[in-house]
Amino acid sequence: TQRPAKGNPRIGEDNWFGWSFYHENLLSVDYTYGWSPFLGQWKTDLDAPPVIAIEPAHDGRPGDGQEIAVSLPDFSEGRDRNWLKSNNFGYPCRLFSIAQSRGRWVDIVISTNFGDDDNGYLNIWINGKQKCKYRGQITVTPVDRFKSYGYRNHGPLFKRGYWSGHRSFPKKWLENHPNAEIPTFVVYYDEWRQGKSREEVDIRIIESRSGPAVD
Repeated sequence: TQRPAKGNPRIGEDNWFGWSFYHENLLSVDYTYGWSPFLGQWKTDLDAPPVIAIEPAHDGRPGDGQEIAVSLPDFSEGRDRNWLKSNNFGYPCRLFSIAQSRGRWVDIVISTNFGDDDNGYLNIWINGKQKCKYRGQITVTPVDRFKSYGYRNHGPLFKRGYWSGHRSFPKKWLENHPNAEIPTFVVYYDEWRQGKSREEVDIRIIESRSGPAVD
């Protein structure tokens, strides 16, 4: 989890992020599994929904649960089904296939202002190709993260890893898949960067200019 710091992103400012992602054994996810995993998310408060999340898409379209998408849980929270249906159930963009990315590094670049009004924007490039161009509100919950610890932060903090997203796991998995072993997943993150321009965070641009590695 990213910690509060002076250089962290701020709502309303142009923020850029880049990293590389790798996995060898992620599964396409359906509701019988009992979890809805997050691969990365930005949050304004520990108890609030993520403002931006990277996760498998469950929007009823072809390939449901088979593709990694971007969702806006904080903005989508509490919306009625008609709104969700007309807005791809809170998934403005699909990013890449779980199966096709297996065993390959995926380079991710994101620019956003975490907008708390209609001037918000979210752009995402996957392996150098733009896969998302969202315009509209992103953040609803005010920044309040770590307030009880005396920290002051001006924008959402990033969390990366792999976690279930539902407390019903593994109970639901055991109920629906009694003869199957509970799966274990390993994912890798490399070259995490945060900056004010694409040139600062895009590993493909950095490598083409013989720039140094982060880790």
